[in-house]
Amino acid sequence: MSEDVTILVVRLAVLALVYLFLVTVIRTVARQLTRARPITAGPADGSAALLYVVQAGKTGLRAGDPFQLEPSTTIGREKGNGVVLDEDTVSSRHAAVEFHDGRWWLRDLGSTNGTLLNNEPVEEQYQLRPGDLIQIGAVRLQFAASNQRRR
Repeated sequence: MSEDVTILVVRLAVLALVYLFLVTVIRTVARQLTRARPITAGPADGSAALLYVVQAGKTGLRAGDPFQLEPSTTIGREKGNGVVLDEDTVSSRHAAVEFHDGRWWLRDLGSTNGTLLNNEPVEEQYQLRPGDLIQIGAVRLQFAASNQRRR
């Protein structure tokens, strides 16, 4: 009789572990699907560009994840930003990337921890070039034109 109880307990434990695994997988997939932004063709004026995650910090993003930039894109922790980086070291509205005068520009929006461009502090508006590395808090992003491959 005690052998039957032991087998039942082991079966229930295995069943509970399987359900826990499935719930974890479903939650992870759902979180990734809500975070994904489809990459579409950019504007006809040639202003299409992307930011790729190089170092994700504690955001839950992965290296290589892309963000398509709009002609005026804010980056920050709040959900209303074009690029949302849910990380403690990122300000709610941290930086902005904008397209004007035929070029892409980066500026800090008065963030608490500052913004770095190629390891240099962003104190005014700076022109972005393909391959530039932008650090926002603990997150590093690489700038690229959409028709260009990541380095």
